[in-house]
Amino acid sequence: MSKNAPDQEQIDHWIQVSQADIKQGWDDYSSGFYEKNGVPIQAHYHGLGLFHASLARAMFLNGDSLDMVRAEFAKATRATLKSFTIAYDESDPEYVGAPAALGRVTETIAIDGMRWALMAADFEMATEMARWWRNSPDG
Repeated sequence: MSKNAPDQEQIDHWIQVSQADIKQGWDDYSSGFYEKNGVPIQAHYHGLGLFHASLARAMFLNGDSLDMVRAEFAKATRATLKSFTIAYDESDPEYVGAPAALGRVTETIAIDGMRWALMAADFEMATEMARWWRNSPDG
């Protein structure tokens, strides 16, 4: 084992924390937490993207199958993509338009989504993610 490799206890912790964060995010979504507290719904999807990507990395270190790891990276991309469609796609049921949280649709977040799609080996989703990023209207 590499000197810098995490031990199994650390990997297990990362998996448990990521799973708990995903569950909490959905619990908050279902309970109306975001609306009640004035938190943009995009924060939910952006957070889910980060949590699923963290879970995917921990699963990889755990030796889980690549199919399972890729499925988590795909979930990370889909959540990130949702943050963009909420801002820009009028056909999205959760579309918010102009008051969108532009801090949740930045270039670096788009790059994360594209990178996770590539780690999911889903080139179509990476392309779709790339198409949604645009310069912020406020510069």
